Amino acid sequence: MFNSCIKHNKSSTDTSSVDNDVKKTKPINFISKWKIGEEIDENKTIVLPIYNGGDYDFHVDWGDGTEKQHINSDNLNSKSHVYKVPGEYYITITGKIKGFNFGLVDESRYKIIEILDWGNLNFGYNKNGAYFKYCMNLTTIPSLPPDLEGITNMKEMFSLCSKFNGDVSNWDVSKVTDMSYMFSGCRSFTGKGLKTWDVSNVTSMRSMFSLLVRVTEDLSGWNVNKVSACADFVTAKTKIPQIFPRCRELPYLDPLILLPKQSKNGE
Repeated sequence: MFNSCIKHNKSSTDTSSVDNDVKKTKPINFISKWKIGEEIDENKTIVLPIYNGGDYDFHVDWGDGTEKQHINSDNLNSKSHVYKVPGEYYITITGKIKGFNFGLVDESRYKIIEILDWGNLNFGYNKNGAYFKYCMNLTTIPSLPPDLEGITNMKEMFSLCSKFNGDVSNWDVSKVTDMSYMFSGCRSFTGKGLKTWDVSNVTSMRSMFSLLVRVTEDLSGWNVNKVSACADFVTAKTKIPQIFPRCRELPYLDPLILLPKQSKNGE
């Protein structure tokens, strides 16, 4: 469908770090990759998921050779951009960006396909979570963790991101209390990095992995003592209520996810 699409460079942005799996220092630019389709009736506009109430002061390079734009909290009129031709574009944001949520601004949720560097991005507080909800073409994210300062609600964060299989290693989720529906419908997600998470303050894991079939990470080390809402934690037929001692609901859990892995000999 996209055979004739053009792949565009990141304009003046340094691309030397894009393919590096390990970076010694945290990048300052928030770099993401988007796809504009070639269908005649497809909207060729990308709208950044920023909103009134966020904290912004940044320059955005839209990746198509046009002039960079300055956006701040008092002027969000430039958060959208119209592309002339179909293709894949790298959008680079330099500066302060606190507040990024496709659950609140969803016009371009199908067009983002990759995040290469988190840069200075902070998702911003949102009582409903849903930061990347319905971003069904998002596949990967950086191996370095994002800035999660002030984030306590990750409800529906990647919900229904059916192609997502990012590395979530070393995310500081120690202050998060709600992870309900966080990876619900992420059918490609294998759970890389989940075992590093400190979930000791989480109270709700309801449907966290529902409609998900590929997670292979061993989560037996998770401290779930505060979890009280965990119905349909995963979609399975096995009941293991003892995993969640304080849970008031009877969960349906997959023992292959939560129990220690066994050797081929079953030892």
